[in-house]
Amino acid sequence: MRRLSAALLLLLLARPALAQQTGDQPKITLGITGGLVTGASLWSVDGQPYTPSGAFSADTLSLARSLSPGFTFGLTTSYFPSSHLGLTGEIALLGLGSKTTCTITATSGSSETSDLCHSLGLSNTAGTSVGISVGGVYRIASRQDVSPFISVRVGALISEESTVDLRGYYFSDTLIGSQQVTVSVFNDPNKNRIDIYGQLAAGFAIAAGHGYQIRLEARDNYIRLPVPLGPSAEGSGIFPRGRVSKHLFSVVLGFDIILEKKRGRRY
Repeated sequence: MRRLSAALLLLLLARPALAQQTGDQPKITLGITGGLVTGASLWSVDGQPYTPSGAFSADTLSLARSLSPGFTFGLTTSYFPSSHLGLTGEIALLGLGSKTTCTITATSGSSETSDLCHSLGLSNTAGTSVGISVGGVYRIASRQDVSPFISVRVGALISEESTVDLRGYYFSDTLIGSQQVTVSVFNDPNKNRIDIYGQLAAGFAIAAGHGYQIRLEARDNYIRLPVPLGPSAEGSGIFPRGRVSKHLFSVVLGFDIILEKKRGRRY
């Protein structure tokens, strides 16, 4: 009975001290991220004319392009002047490869048209874009081992691959043998471009030691990309242009180094 009373007294004396103990709070972090990005349909054009050599009327094609799923890698940094609100920035590589499909909707039976359509279906790209963005982040339970957060970033997406340029080919028999002839369906001479980029993310940070943490995030990446609004003029590759907004969802895993932290109370 005396031992039990002593243990209860010890616990009562320790509780106020334990209640005053708090964990460390990350203030400045620098990290790397990697993950997967979903694809999305991008554009479709029906009634694209193509007149084979020697034909009196044009065949028509139905064309479509979609963004392929890909990888993303990034470098992120965050600064928290307060317990909950902070500033964040990121430079990220987004895999924005594309896949094109072609269907012949009206034909005179020319093999030239079928060869062209087949080659257009093979004109896939493996482009990578660079997203540069800054914004704000809000976190809760920042002194706990698991800290949920949400962040919003806006910036620019820099690309070197066109989302509209489309070229195919067919083979023509000549006196010196079969030769490949290139056909420019959509001609886009300005492949380098800067587009609007935004990101909304939610996730949680997990303490992985005194100077490290792991982040798991789900993201909605907002981009605006150029698209064709209709068929091109046959032979010139000139087409009506426009832009569409797309949401590409991604899941990323991050590893952060805590460069500076606000130490918790130890008493």
